[in-house]
Amino acid sequence: MELKTFAALFLTVILVANVLAKQDEMTSMEEEREDKFADSNDKSAARIKRGLCNLVCSCGWGNCYPAPGYTDSTCCSSGYRWTCCR
Repeated sequence: MELKTFAALFLTVILVANVLAKQDEMTSMEEEREDKFADSNDKSAARIKRGLCNLVCSCGWGNCYPAPGYTDSTCCSSGYRWTCCR
């Protein structure tokens, strides 16, 4: 009887370990998927922002160029200035 109890306990431990490992794997996959989604949203927002900045340019395009002392703007980060057609 003791051998059957030990075997049942051993199998239960293995089953629980497998379930926990699978759960951890699924959590990692979900986190990876969420990271990719966040990156995709960031890239889409950047493209939209760039498109809006290009609308103010007579030529239809512009870029951020280094300009010490400038603060963040809609189009460029700190230290850069939006310049059209250059």
